[in-house]
Amino acid sequence: MKMTFFILWFLLAALSWAGQPFTLLFFNDFHAHLEPFEAVKGEGEVGGLARLAGVANAVRAENAASGVPTFLLIAGDVLQGTPYSTVYRGEAEFAALNEVGVTAMCLGNHEFDYGEENLRHLIEMADFPVISANVLVEGAAGNGAFTDKTVWLEAGDVKILVMGLTTPETPITTAPRNVVGLTFADPAETASALVSEYGAQADVFVALTHLGFENDLELARAVPVLDVVVGGHTHTLVAEPVAVENAVVCSAYEYGIYLGRMDLEVGDDGIVLVTGYDLLPVTAASPEVEAVAAVIDEYKSGLSEKLDVVVGSVDTVLARQAITERETNFGDFVADVTREAAAAEVALVNAGGVRADLGPGEITLGDVLTALPFGNEIIVLAVPGATLRAAFEFCVREKVGEGGFLQVSGVEYAFTAGRELAEVTVGGEALADDREYHVAMPDFLAEGGDGYAMFAELEGGYKTGLVLYDVVASALREGRAVPAKPAGRIRVLAE
Repeated sequence: MKMTFFILWFLLAALSWAGQPFTLLFFNDFHAHLEPFEAVKGEGEVGGLARLAGVANAVRAENAASGVPTFLLIAGDVLQGTPYSTVYRGEAEFAALNEVGVTAMCLGNHEFDYGEENLRHLIEMADFPVISANVLVEGAAGNGAFTDKTVWLEAGDVKILVMGLTTPETPITTAPRNVVGLTFADPAETASALVSEYGAQADVFVALTHLGFENDLELARAVPVLDVVVGGHTHTLVAEPVAVENAVVCSAYEYGIYLGRMDLEVGDDGIVLVTGYDLLPVTAASPEVEAVAAVIDEYKSGLSEKLDVVVGSVDTVLARQAITERETNFGDFVADVTREAAAAEVALVNAGGVRADLGPGEITLGDVLTALPFGNEIIVLAVPGATLRAAFEFCVREKVGEGGFLQVSGVEYAFTAGRELAEVTVGGEALADDREYHVAMPDFLAEGGDGYAMFAELEGGYKTGLVLYDVVASALREGRAVPAKPAGRIRVLAE
């Protein structure tokens, strides 16, 4: 059996190793962050695809000088997260990626967010293979895969099989209508079958996955012949590759803030060594690739016109007025679509994230972005009942009349005129302090915004990749009815 080891640079210098070298570059969970942005206010810009491409080209040039092949892999979720995706439904991302020199990309769950037909268009548009071995078309002839299952790479005489694997959670992390007629097979069983099929032909097995870090570790345990697992889905920053069985598992955080680099060598005996690993920061100091920047600029120039496109119409006003002090129909609507999109039990939305009315009449995409301008990603947290109660106590005590007032879905609460919490029910039952609830909320709240420190203290959490304004726009496109008046979820009790 082949063995994969991570060797520190200072130890490598002492070794005599005459293997075939190659380099894997990788990133994941890009979520349409085509332009540089401030990840932390005041600390400067990070990311931007033109700069990421510049970092990749610098590695390619360095490797080319010594004859080392370089491959660039994307571990899913290119779509969903900025107005570029909302407006162009992935075209801007794929057009720009065509100038980056991508070797292969695995399907992420959010590639399906604008429907199968749209995704097929993007795959046809791509100048690089988009792969997933476990996304299957029901009743299809042949191998039944939605797209290519694998891609073969060569480094000298070394043959590298890269297999794509997509999270089986996709049907509940995108709208069900987006995956009609598709099944998502077990990743480990799929990988094992590919190893059995191609074991005699491949020297190196790479799983390019969108499964989540813990599932990547489990995959490496279940399929020990794998050499490398390059993963995404949970936005995990893996500062050093994690050795599991025969494989090393890696992931490069999110949004193109880093470009992962893994240097490997394959010996004549088939042993695969990891000779170097780094997460290369993409910053304002990184060089830009002009061809990538030009594509982004072209799509950026068309945004204004696209924002005038009508996404739906409503026959009532979705009102911002008084949203910071009592329940409103707009608050109900935003909270409902948030909860449903995230498949959560409860949704909380801070009233300050809503900045304008919508309707009556036709609503453009620009109107949606004006009303919900912050681009907040929807996060799902496992919240103990006691913590959720503390959040509502804080809300009614400190946030009535302010942006931190909570609009809700899946939960009802009541408070006195004296600002004391009187009652909380979830799904019609009294809130239980000793159980956990899956709660969807904007990332602003999940990070402790508006003083909700109790959420920031929770471990874990799931980044859905869904942006608040986009799920609202999608609901309007679908012709979803909007409430004419509040549903009665928030009550103020007389003294």
